[in-house]
Formats: sequence, structure tokens, C-alpha cells
Amino acid sequence: MTTMGSADEGDLPALAPVASGWDGDPRAIVVNAFQAAVTDAEVAASAGAEDQDGAVHEYRKALRRARAILALVRPVLARDTHDAIRDELRSARREVSAARDHTVAATALAQLALESQEREGADFLLTTLRTEEPTSEDVCAHLQEGAHRARLQCATLEAALPGEVSMETIARGLARTYRQARTARRGAKRSRRAFHRWRRRTKELDAQLALLAAHAGERTESIRQAYSDLSNVLGPIADLIMLRTLSAEYRARHSDAPFADLEDALGGLAAVQIRAARKLARPLFAPRPAKLTKMITRALRRDSEATPPLDGDDPGDSED
Repeated sequence: MTTMGSADEGDLPALAPVASGWDGDPRAIVVNAFQAAVTDAEVAASAGAEDQDGAVHEYRKALRRARAILALVRPVLARDTHDAIRDELRSARREVSAARDHTVAATALAQLALESQEREGADFLLTTLRTEEPTSEDVCAHLQEGAHRARLQCATLEAALPGEVSMETIARGLARTYRQARTARRGAKRSRRAFHRWRRRTKELDAQLALLAAHAGERTESIRQAYSDLSNVLGPIADLIMLRTLSAEYRARHSDAPFADLEDALGGLAAVQIRAARKLARPLFAPRPAKLTKMITRALRRDSEATPPLDGDDPGDSED
């Protein structure tokens, strides 16, 4: 069994432990947050029969959060153990990807300003999608099965973690996610696959910073908010790419369908919006990982100084 080394991480400062939570037990915070994300997925899965679209959305969001939390402790997990947990979470999400895409397609296409020929292609695409929509029974079964598989990963993670998890570990995990997002942003200039990596890693960075901020305060939250806002920008672009991919797939099966103009329109819109998003995100990904970690450390420390100690705590015992 191997663990992830730190050779590619540089000299990362450990995140400052803070009186508002992180100086207690980072391991417990991570384990509890992972379990809470899985519980949210289970709750969403149980609502699949009443509100399938909402259930799928909340279920996938919860499992994405679980994966982001898992990435925070990757530095101290055996690689095969980490990959096994990650793959189970990924598989559980993908089982309902088709249901998600069918739901999003109608809303996304309706919001686009299309020419008449492009709209004809959009209408034909929606009609075709409806004939292949997953059944409610299948979607609910996938939700329940996936939630069960995710729950099993809670025990696996807790058993695999060492007895203590340091803030240095959290810093390394966070920096790794940031580094991957930063690299993917550059690649997104020419690669749609890189764009999707950028979007996914940005969403996970948002979730990781949200966990830090939940046990810190408003300064840490302000850093998170910037990446959360960017994530909200990237989502609709991913939908455009998804729609173009679906259109291309159906055109290959229906050669007489009016998809060509729609594909051109979707591809052009995606290209324009990716350029704008990369420009918008440039300041967020300009710092090197070590600098970002220092920024977060300062925010954690200031949040700690602004947080009154709990009853019975002696602030003189807190670490800097």
C-alpha cells in the first residue's frame, strides 16, 4: 500500500489551527463532514419518488461534497484505498447522470436565444430525449443503491485514516485540489475535457473551503465565496457542452435530423463563455498553491482572533 507523497507540493505552510474548531480534532471534523454528506445523499435518495429532479440534484451535490472532503485527507491515505472510495462515490453519481442531463436539457434549451433552424434542432432533440428518458423506477433504484454504497465508504474512510490528522495534511489536500483546478483552467483554453476538470475541481475547492469556513469565520468564508461564485458561472457552460454532445450523438443516429445548426450555435456559445470565464477566474488562480495556503492561514487566524472563546476556554492556551 502506498501513500501520496508531497514531492509535487512544495513547501506548504500548515493551516493555522483556530479556536473556533480546527484546533480540536481535524480528523473528527473531516470524518463527521464526510458522514454528513453521505447522510444528505441518503435523505435525497429517499425523496426520489416524490421529487425525482430535486432528489437527483441534491444527491449528486452531496456526493460531490463527500468526494471533496475525501480529497482533503488524500495525503495520509493509501492510494488504493483513496481511489477505491473515490471510485465508489463517482460511480454512484454517474448512475443518475442521464436523469440529470434529461432534466437540465429542457430548461437549458428553453433559456437560449436561438434562430429558427437552431430552435428546430432543439425541439427535435428534446422530443428524442423524451423517448429515451430513464424510468422513475430505475432512477429511484439507482439513488437507493448509490446511497447505500456511499454509506459503506464511511467505515472504510474512518478505518483507513491514521489516529491523528494534522492541519498540514488538510493544507496539502486543499493545495492539491487548487493546483489541479489551476492547471485545468489553463488547459480549458483549448480542451473541453480540461474545462470539465476545471469545473469539477473548482466545485470541490468550494466545498473544501466551505468546511474550513464552517469552523472559522467570515474572512475564510469570503475566500470561499469567490470560488463558489465562479462555480456558478461554470455550471451553465458545462450544460452547453453537454447539450452539444447529446446533439452530436443523436445526429449520428438520425442523419436527417436538423442538428447541425444547433451544434454550431451551442459550440459557439460555449467557446465565448469559456473565454469570459477564464478571464474572470484569472485573479483567483494567479497565486501559487503555497501563497493561497498562506492567504487562508491568515484568514483562519484573523477569524480565530475575532471569535470569542467558549466558556471555560483560556485563550492563552490557543496556538498561534
